[in-house]
Amino acid sequence: MVRDMFARFDPDWRDDTAAMAAYDRHNVAVRREVPPDRLVEWQPGGDWEPLCTALGIAVPAEPFRTSTRPMSSRPDGTRAQGTTAPTNDVCG
Repeated sequence: MVRDMFARFDPDWRDDTAAMAAYDRHNVAVRREVPPDRLVEWQPGGDWEPLCTALGIAVPAEPFRTSTRPMSSRPDGTRAQGTTAPTNDVCG
């Protein structure tokens, strides 16, 4: 299934140059099709501001999480196994 998804993106997806070119083509196509007021350009390492602004909500005081390590526990104290995103709803 994953192989089919990548192959649809670009038949030469295993080639780094072809994969990067397909990624760039995809981003150009998205920018061309999505109205600017509906598109959020966000880069890894960014912060809450562009995401929360796009959603029309306040920027939380909590720092933006940049680690992909699992959080040690959820707000209710239970352990969060294998999560890679915050387990609490900081944007709403």
